[in-house]
Amino acid sequence: MKHLTQKSIKENNIHLVFSALRSKDKISRIAISKKTGLSVMTVGKILDVLIKAGMVIEEKDVVPGPGRKPGTLSVLKQGRSVLILDLVGYIFRFGFLNLHFELQGDWLEYEYNHSCSYEENLVQALNCFNETAYSPIVKKQLLGVGVCVPGPYYHEKDIVINELIPELDKVQLKAILKDYFGNMPIYIDQDVSHSARYMGLYESKAKYIFYAFVGDGVGGAAYYNGALLPSEHNYSGEFGQFKMQDGKTLEAHISTANLNKVLPGFSARSRKVTLQADNDACVRYIKKVIDYLADAFCNITWLLDPQLIILESLYLSLYPSFIRELNDVFAHAMNDRRKEYLPHIIGFTQGGSSYKGAAQAVMEKYLESLV
Repeated sequence: MKHLTQKSIKENNIHLVFSALRSKDKISRIAISKKTGLSVMTVGKILDVLIKAGMVIEEKDVVPGPGRKPGTLSVLKQGRSVLILDLVGYIFRFGFLNLHFELQGDWLEYEYNHSCSYEENLVQALNCFNETAYSPIVKKQLLGVGVCVPGPYYHEKDIVINELIPELDKVQLKAILKDYFGNMPIYIDQDVSHSARYMGLYESKAKYIFYAFVGDGVGGAAYYNGALLPSEHNYSGEFGQFKMQDGKTLEAHISTANLNKVLPGFSARSRKVTLQADNDACVRYIKKVIDYLADAFCNITWLLDPQLIILESLYLSLYPSFIRELNDVFAHAMNDRRKEYLPHIIGFTQGGSSYKGAAQAVMEKYLESLV
């Protein structure tokens, strides 16, 4: 149970105000007060902090006479930013998102040198970033660093556990990053957890969602009643590790890494391949993926009872009827036992959800540091 303290109340209030600001292009102090339930005086004090921090701007209305002039407030698009570090694959990516989750400039990429260790590659990538993009001006405007990793991040040991990149469990990630970024907020989490956070806050009005990602890896995370569902070692949501009757994992059966078996030369990274109606082998493969996913979502439904399941996958663009067929097979697999109480499965194809969720997590940490 979380105990209320003066600090926790202030942290909650600053989050409420910033969330109200994010929900509108422009908004007044009175409107923020009504939206958050906080007094105009409390809202004013928080806004003064946010304006001083360079996160919010107030445009005064031109009204004659003495006294404080009314005005509208908005979150700044230029200036403060969050550095996103994508370590999900063997190509490291660096990019800056502004407070509206928009990319500032271009992504910087570092291609992994397999003749060196993972730590040596990461240090070299950070050195390149430091020399080319991390100027004193950028450093001054940075709120913090959001890091996306491909597997569960175990905070106590500062390691990432992942089968696709096993070297990660020997690297103390935050310790290395602190050498470059000092004491500014650094938030490390699995990419699917970042995505679930973003989906829960911005893409869904449901209180209870399960986010699932199917790519070279398969995983998910639950966002329940305003927060990620926590677990002891951050393994929750790793439904790709479900064991099937043949002893293989679900990930081994449905990951996009298997597509080259039916699409020779396929590259998930290029995302240029679309399935043709006459490509029987590909269609059969996709339908098997749907069957496996439907069974997995049955288990998740009985365990977590979400209102909504959000699926992000390359399969959605490869096979346009994927979500419709998945909902049909899922409903049939539940044997009508839940009927109208079934969660609906929807697809997400915009991309970038993990980056936005990472940026949101850093913003939350930074806001709490202002209290």
